[in-house]
Amino acid sequence: MDAKCPRCSSKFGDEWEKRMLERLNVNDFLAVYAGVYEKYLTDAEITELISLQKTNKNGPPPTPSPALKQKLESVMPSLIGDAMGGCAAVGAKLGGQIGQEIEREHPEYLKAPDKDTDKDEKDSSRRLLKNHCLSTRELW
Repeated sequence: MDAKCPRCSSKFGDEWEKRMLERLNVNDFLAVYAGVYEKYLTDAEITELISLQKTNKNGPPPTPSPALKQKLESVMPSLIGDAMGGCAAVGAKLGGQIGQEIEREHPEYLKAPDKDTDKDEKDSSRRLLKNHCLSTRELW
C-alpha cells in the first residue's frame, strides 16, 4: 500500500484490505467473463467448450473441433485482454470507493503530506494546466 499510497498509514491499508475482502463479489468477476465470452464466441462455440470441459474430467485431454481451435487461436489474445481489463475495472472501482469511505470515516489514517512533495505536486499541476491551456489555445 505504501508504494501506491504514500500518505496511507498501515491502519488505512489494513482497513482497506478488510473491506475489500468483505465486499468482493465473485459474481461481478463471473459477469465480466460471461460478457467477454459472449462477445467473442457464438452459443455453439461456448457449448462446445463446456462439453470439452466435461469430457476433460473423465480421460485424456479433449480436442476441440478444427473450427473452434482456429477461432480460439484468433480471438484468445483479445478475449484475455478484455477479461483482465474488465476484472481490473471491477476491482479498481470497488477499491476506489472503499478508499474514499475510509478517508471520510478515518482521516487520521492518512499521513500529513510532505511539504516538499506537496509543493512539487502543485508545481507539476500548474505546469500541466499551463500546457493544457496553451495546447487548447492552439486548437482555436
